[in-house]
Amino acid sequence: MDANHQAATGESYILFISDAVILQDIAEEIGLRKPGAAILIARSLGEFMTAVLPAARVRAVFVELELLGPYWEEARDRMRSLGARIVLMGRAVEDLADGGVHLAGVQVLLRPYSAEDVARHIRGIPQA
Repeated sequence: MDANHQAATGESYILFISDAVILQDIAEEIGLRKPGAAILIARSLGEFMTAVLPAARVRAVFVELELLGPYWEEARDRMRSLGARIVLMGRAVEDLADGGVHLAGVQVLLRPYSAEDVARHIRGIPQA
């Protein structure tokens, strides 16, 4: 797990995104909106599942639904136990949205997205 920022605020954000450009965009936007927060980048499903343990102080998780595969329900339960905002992205969640299927308790970041779209997900998270 890579940590991009030292957690001066004690809060963290977890990113599990396969596209390096999108990953960097979202990490930079979090850094701008929440200076001092830790940005944890999961490089594998195992790292991600370890990061979403109940003891963690996670404000939001940005994750591609397809990266979770058959572990979606377990991952969702772990993320919910954190009290973290869950922001899903990627083709799988876009296909669900196109089909009129909405997953309860999650936010969706659809492509093409702008910095303001990402910021809206971050701004909705209260300061620690």
